Amino acid sequence: MAGSGDAAEPLSPLAEGLIGAISSVVANAIVYPLDVVTTRLQVQTQLHTTLGAEAGPVVGGRPLGDDGFLAQAEMLRTVAQEEGLQGLYAGVKASLSHNFASNLAYFMFYSAFREAAVRRAARIAARDGGSSTLSIGAELLLAAAAGACSRTVTTPISVAATRRQAAGQAGQMAGDADDAAKGGARPRQATYGETVRAIVGSGGVAALWSGLGPSLVLTVNPAITYGLFERLKAGLLGGRGRTQLTAGEAFLLGALTKALATVATYPLIVAKVLLQSGAPAGERAYAGAADCLRRAAARGGAAALFRGLRAQIGKATLCQALLLAVRAAIARRARRAWARPR
Repeated sequence: MAGSGDAAEPLSPLAEGLIGAISSVVANAIVYPLDVVTTRLQVQTQLHTTLGAEAGPVVGGRPLGDDGFLAQAEMLRTVAQEEGLQGLYAGVKASLSHNFASNLAYFMFYSAFREAAVRRAARIAARDGGSSTLSIGAELLLAAAAGACSRTVTTPISVAATRRQAAGQAGQMAGDADDAAKGGARPRQATYGETVRAIVGSGGVAALWSGLGPSLVLTVNPAITYGLFERLKAGLLGGRGRTQLTAGEAFLLGALTKALATVATYPLIVAKVLLQSGAPAGERAYAGAADCLRRAAARGGAAALFRGLRAQIGKATLCQALLLAVRAAIARRARRAWARPR
């Protein structure tokens, strides 16, 4: 029993999955407008190239900046002005559905895999001596395996959400902002069903899994995040006689580990977003992540591979920190409730 009095009662993989999924939805709902802004910054290079400098203003009658890109704060403000809450929360249902499904699957797989690995390590340690603590390599492998399983089954929802997030930016650059300035009504956004039908109609059923390759490679992102998180957590709690982090400690560790993972994998994040949003009109479809990154670099230079990095770090670290803080708080209460006499 921990000195704090909190029982470290293990939760089932299903309970861990539900706690993780609920925490993810709460965290992502809070930062969702930043997610929309980050997606639009990431696709802006190919949209500007497609429409050309002569396409006119990006938003609100203002010309593109010197390098053709809006800062995160300006993008957030202009989306709010030109599209309102509809633009700031474009694709929110599909995105939060994806977050719930992927995190439910992820935490269920991760909890089950890690529980089995810990039991195995304990048996080996009891038999041969030595430490039963999982190595950083084992932690990363467990997290990557869980991520690969969850992403494979939830990619179609992610593709639909990305298309809806990016759609408003394309419409603005094509001239929707001029119509709004003349007093016209804001264009109606496609429904989730219409978006899915359009994706299948243009690229077949396989298009619903666009970006799956980079997504599978990107399992190293949560692997790095959760692997480092578990090791730092163990180091932090090691000499304190506790078995659980406070919500504040989980928030800080989550922010740090997610920032490191995001910087390490960012070009692949860009490739996934561009693959899921589709090639510019008039261009052939992307052949894969390598082709996508090569063409993005040809359009906007090497800097295009890191377009929106600061926005991604801000959004991802805040979201991850919130997720882990909420998850820690819910898990603590769940364990206390489970430990009560019945």
